[in-house]
Amino acid sequence: MKKRQLLSSALFAMLFAFNANANHLKDNLLVTAKLNGTQEVPSVTTNAQGVGSFMINATRDTVCINISVTGLSGAITGIHIHDGAAGINGGVFKDLTPFVSGNRITAKLTGADASASNISKFLSGKFYVNVHTVANPNGEIRGQLYLETDWSYSVMMNGSQETPSVTTTAYGVGVFNLSKDLSKIKFNIITQGLNGMTSGAHLHYGASGVSGGVAVDLSSNVNGNVISGTIANPSTMLIDSMMAGRIYLNVHNSANAGGEIRGQLMNSKQYLYFDASIDGSQEVPSITNMAKGSATIKINTTYDTLWYDVAIDGLSGAITGAHFHNAMKGVNGGVEFDMSPDIMGNRVMGKITGATLTTTLINKFLRGEIYVNFHTAANPGGEVRGQVYRLVREGYTYSMNGMQETPMVTTSAMGSGIVSIDRDQDNAHYMFVASGLTSAGAHFHKGIMGQSGGVLYDLSSYYMNNGAFGYWKSSDSSPFTLANSLQFRGDSVYVNIHTSTNANGEIRGQVLNGFECYNTSSTGIDEHSNISGLSLSPNPTTGNVTVTFNTTNVSMTTIVVLDVLGKEIYNQTMDVTSNLNHKIIDLSAFSNGLYFVKIINGNDQVIQKIIKN
Repeated sequence: MKKRQLLSSALFAMLFAFNANANHLKDNLLVTAKLNGTQEVPSVTTNAQGVGSFMINATRDTVCINISVTGLSGAITGIHIHDGAAGINGGVFKDLTPFVSGNRITAKLTGADASASNISKFLSGKFYVNVHTVANPNGEIRGQLYLETDWSYSVMMNGSQETPSVTTTAYGVGVFNLSKDLSKIKFNIITQGLNGMTSGAHLHYGASGVSGGVAVDLSSNVNGNVISGTIANPSTMLIDSMMAGRIYLNVHNSANAGGEIRGQLMNSKQYLYFDASIDGSQEVPSITNMAKGSATIKINTTYDTLWYDVAIDGLSGAITGAHFHNAMKGVNGGVEFDMSPDIMGNRVMGKITGATLTTTLINKFLRGEIYVNFHTAANPGGEVRGQVYRLVREGYTYSMNGMQETPMVTTSAMGSGIVSIDRDQDNAHYMFVASGLTSAGAHFHKGIMGQSGGVLYDLSSYYMNNGAFGYWKSSDSSPFTLANSLQFRGDSVYVNIHTSTNANGEIRGQVLNGFECYNTSSTGIDEHSNISGLSLSPNPTTGNVTVTFNTTNVSMTTIVVLDVLGKEIYNQTMDVTSNLNHKIIDLSAFSNGLYFVKIINGNDQVIQKIIKN
């Protein structure tokens, strides 16, 4: 079992505050699928729905799958991962039917199934999940697999993209980052070499080589050679046009009233995107200056090439050195890669390939442990610096059942879901479905495994057809805050679904950060037993727990300990030599939380909950 260290609130808060923007602390990646009938080709009319999580580990050679469906017209007759983009039917990549248990599917892909080319398909939206029933043999619900990420649109501007083209050495480099909840677009662009003061900057509708009308006026965001700010509540037309590649940025001045440099906003699912906002304040110690920079970085989904493009304005002199360094924000670290050979005035553009682009280096980028540093003669240690952060969201998964309730609830109901949090810790994307119950309410609660806690966020109004899909935002009446992000990161939030029969909760799921594979062995355990005299003490325990029970006419007894995900962490079979038997189990090596002790006597078994503090 992976140990989960529960830091004290004060220590965790101190670490969190120090790296308030370094939210991507894990190097695993979460791919998800929202399943429904409308994605089928042709579409199917059904209220059935599902949620799938596909967690890819740090070495990108294992995929943990956790899928729940609800509301199907009948039992699952087949479920497969298929090759194919959205709206296109494709052949079967992986048959998941052998892993079906009721409305749950849990599996692990390794070896050839998790090859580099297949991992690339998981990350770039080229797989979908299809669920078949007797009534819909070709598929009743389907879901495209997408990486949980906000969207980054890079822009590289020059005169040749103007219509008609403009002869100029001026250029611009920057990013437009669209939040997954579609509520805002953050942008940061640096221009250099313009023929005069910037008189205007606009986003326009239009494909490459085509002129179009103004979509958004960014002129008020121009500060010399820097264009930065936020577009709040962008229009559907703007978002749709960005996603279709039909938005460009145009920068005007008095010498070129129609625009001196222009650049198309570009995004592709073939890359993982990163960026950095660069200034002197991030140097350690900080440097007071007006210099600003913008870096765009991307890694392809086959992980064999990393590209970078950086522009800086306002430096005290020429760039004498440029490097990727290894350290978190606020800490100095050693050089990981020298970009100095790629310096071209105030621009640095190049790529990392081959043996230099190691898994270790890629994971440092994913964890936010890389920064860019630019040196000048006046500041040989670095004049401006910027921490590199990814756009991929921090991913969480959970399984829901009655075993996790406090006290435990005997129910066949089950479910699963995901949470992802953006790098600004501004919102949490959630999706989950459940089956086997009629819900009266659903909430995010505060609490670690085995402990009950108060409501953090009411999901009841979003819960329909035994599923919930949406965003917990900073703008909500119960706002999502940095403290809530900290609670998720500390495995201290759970989802609770209440019913009229179980008002305090019928099924619950601990939201877990990191890479987890699931075990279905605990599903459907019969919690009723004829085993008498069973006791666990002390409970809660800080270490050892003594299991005591009475047995008659049984020669062998097996004691199994499961974690909250159903993973077996202890198993011992012992001879029964007297009517009164006991066994001491040492839990001191395991992290605090909820566990289940299962006693098996012949064909009979009983399961009891224990809390380790």
